[in-house]
Amino acid sequence: MHSRFGRVLVAAVAACTFSLAAFAGFKSGQVVVINDAQSRANGDMGYVRNSADSQEFIRCYINGSGAGQANGICQARNSAGVTRSCTTNYDRWLTIIASITSDSNIYFRWDANGKCTMIIIDNSSTFAPKAP
Repeated sequence: MHSRFGRVLVAAVAACTFSLAAFAGFKSGQVVVINDAQSRANGDMGYVRNSADSQEFIRCYINGSGAGQANGICQARNSAGVTRSCTTNYDRWLTIIASITSDSNIYFRWDANGKCTMIIIDNSSTFAPKAP
């Protein structure tokens, strides 16, 4: 009898816990992190924009010339004022850069020549939206 009561109690507590978690919504935020040893940078656009830190930024953008050549640039500056960037003209990565929203998490890596070796854009409900 006691073991049945214990199982019901555990189930009830678990249900309440998961219900509260689902109601509250998981949230995360990432400042700009630059790791020179791994040649990478990442951060949440909304979280960084909402920060009181006036140094930090992270972005990727595409520019083009009249000749039709498009280039992607990813840049990040951390709270210490350290800035890193990379460039690419790889079509698939330009498509990835074009998917960025103001609430995206941006992750990029670079090689010794400043060329991007990886770009990951994560658009998720867990990231803080950019405030005005």
